[in-house]
Amino acid sequence: MTTTDPILQQLHGIEQRLVGGDLSAAAAQLDAVARVAPNDPRVHLIGAHMAEAAGRPDDALHHMRRAASLSPAWAVPATELALLLARMGRTPEALDAAQQAVALAPNSLPVLTGMVDIAHQALNPQLALAWLEKALQLDPDNAPLKRHLARDLAQLGHHAHAVLVSTQLLEQDASDVDVRLGRAKAALAAGDTTLAVQDTATLLAHDPANATYRFWHSVARGEVPPTQPAAMTQALFDGYAPVFDMHLVEGLQYQVPARVAALVGERYPDGVLDLLDLGCGTGLLGKYLGGIHGLLIGVDLSPGMLAQAAQLQIYDDFLTTDLLTALRGMPADCYDVVAACDVFIYSGDLTEVVPATARALKPGGHFIFSCEAAQPEEADLVLRPSTRYAHKASHVRALCTAAGLTDVTQEDTTIRVESGQRIGGYIVVARKP
Repeated sequence: MTTTDPILQQLHGIEQRLVGGDLSAAAAQLDAVARVAPNDPRVHLIGAHMAEAAGRPDDALHHMRRAASLSPAWAVPATELALLLARMGRTPEALDAAQQAVALAPNSLPVLTGMVDIAHQALNPQLALAWLEKALQLDPDNAPLKRHLARDLAQLGHHAHAVLVSTQLLEQDASDVDVRLGRAKAALAAGDTTLAVQDTATLLAHDPANATYRFWHSVARGEVPPTQPAAMTQALFDGYAPVFDMHLVEGLQYQVPARVAALVGERYPDGVLDLLDLGCGTGLLGKYLGGIHGLLIGVDLSPGMLAQAAQLQIYDDFLTTDLLTALRGMPADCYDVVAACDVFIYSGDLTEVVPATARALKPGGHFIFSCEAAQPEEADLVLRPSTRYAHKASHVRALCTAAGLTDVTQEDTTIRVESGQRIGGYIVVARKP
């Protein structure tokens, strides 16, 4: 049926030019339409698309906000505003806009699925789960949505339900290794070690060299792997990178980098030092240090994290590698401080890390790091259900002493707050004579 709306006809033509890459002609035509209908929200929607295609995200946001304000009851601009904010990395605003979009179109499958992605980006599994369940009422056989559902259920601690959903997916496609690994983790958390061992054994049969599968197979059998695989850690933090600071500082009340920066400042009040930041992440330690008079080098496995840290323009250089490889490649006696803020909860065994760090320190230099605390009655190295390692303080101090470090002090602290529970840990300072 031919539309009788002349504005809509012209906007269709502009969209076709835009899709074809003819931005200048599309812009000229849109300007002409805007003079006739300056308050038509559709004009501003197309203007937003055009500005984003031209590499002007701020202009795109201006037009999208204008479209939403001109049609507050229309879900389309609200949805597109949320998606644009998410693409711009403005995650908290994107989540607010996403909630408005869902309120306007609670039974729209495209709206719900798009907003689920934003909830995931915002690390809000509760909201993602609510929208996923609603979307699956509309499309019960949607396998991608079910995969997200299983993951979010597990993240929220509904492990038995996650196992059930994963089992349904595997009945449809037994070759889906991501779903099988997710089921193994959920089964392990639910106490079904038999299923976890079976699933991880199946994964290893499919890919015997996969370090992540070996890690989880060991965990399922009740063993404590000495470290997490590099690929597993990198994937985790690449996904976290855009919202990592907000998640840690605001969500988990993470203050370790601030305290480590203060300890550095107490020992080097003039700021003259060379510092190696192991597992630097998004550069929180550098941010709290505020710049030093010397080299500041960051080490991290995650390119996504290092990209965030580079935006601070505080670090002199970065090494994209695991911390032990970085330390082994260092010349001896080259840093005044080696710092590691909540890195060892992922790297695990420190028997090689501590002496390698001691070698990299200048005489008189300091090793300052944090650990999650294992209890005195526990083993020297413990893998928590969170898959983070805890270290017995007495063992860590003994490693420092054996590596020739002296003046070893320990400061007990709360590492982070998870689900309202304070996770105990400590910060160690050790000096190289």
